[in-house]
Amino acid sequence: MKAGQTKTVRIGRHDITLLNPGVRWVLDTQKRCRDETGAFDAVAYTEAILEHCVVSPRGLTLDSFDHEEEVLELLRSFRAFRRPGVEVAPGGSQDSGSKGS
Repeated sequence: MKAGQTKTVRIGRHDITLLNPGVRWVLDTQKRCRDETGAFDAVAYTEAILEHCVVSPRGLTLDSFDHEEEVLELLRSFRAFRRPGVEVAPGGSQDSGSKGS
């Protein structure tokens, strides 16, 4: 999937248009969203996606969602959009799975 492409998904009560930010943004953001021990900060990563990769509606925050499952669905949808054909585990985004991601 090329950087700059968009896709609209329905999550909860929101129609969300996602922007593919490109590989460099994803890898740099995943790196920035780790603490000094290498632990992944899912809140920081999700907030970065909401700020930089949600084209519409603008201004969504974690508090815009009614349930945690909706946030997990956003992460799954973002990953599936960026990596078509790669299966995403139902538990959430696999982006946070390893230090090398």
